[in-house]
Amino acid sequence: MVLESPDLQALLARQHRLVSRTQALATGLDGPAIRRALDSARWRAVLPNVYLTTPDEPTAEQKRVAAGLYTAGTGQITGLSALAWHGLRDLPPDDTVHILVPHATRRASAAFVRVQRTRRLDPSARRAGGYDVVSPARAAADAARTLNDLPAVRAIVAEAVGRGWTTIPALRRELDLAGASRTRTLRLALRELCETR
Repeated sequence: MVLESPDLQALLARQHRLVSRTQALATGLDGPAIRRALDSARWRAVLPNVYLTTPDEPTAEQKRVAAGLYTAGTGQITGLSALAWHGLRDLPPDDTVHILVPHATRRASAAFVRVQRTRRLDPSARRAGGYDVVSPARAAADAARTLNDLPAVRAIVAEAVGRGWTTIPALRRELDLAGASRTRTLRLALRELCETR
């Protein structure tokens, strides 16, 4: 059966049981075969043209891989999703994957993916399987910009700096680059952290 082809199975193994429509077609599937897999519930669309080939709910890692597939490798995972990937533990719950894409990219937010167009991708982003992850400093700054909860931002900053994953100067650099756009909570958290040192 075409769904069991070695090329497709190798791809699914590398991508945590996820595949994009373009990739599926490149392995020899055609549109009707993909439609049959979806109609029979063997596959399901978790994002536009991105399919999960197991019946389970996607894990956090599968959501990050799916976001990378959805943005065709042009995006960078940021915010709380990136902080979780880096290993921060004291994070507010969030099932959303925030992903930065180049400003000219035309991708809309969908399902669990929140797309943010930017003119400033992180040059320090790291490749992680099927997606890129921003640096801890950029992730903390972007997370702070989406949170209105000062205690949560304070905890993120304290843990990231305390564990040596970023520095106060790196966070200040991110603040300077962001300008005044939704940076109040991060500015307050940094000020408080500096006062306690």
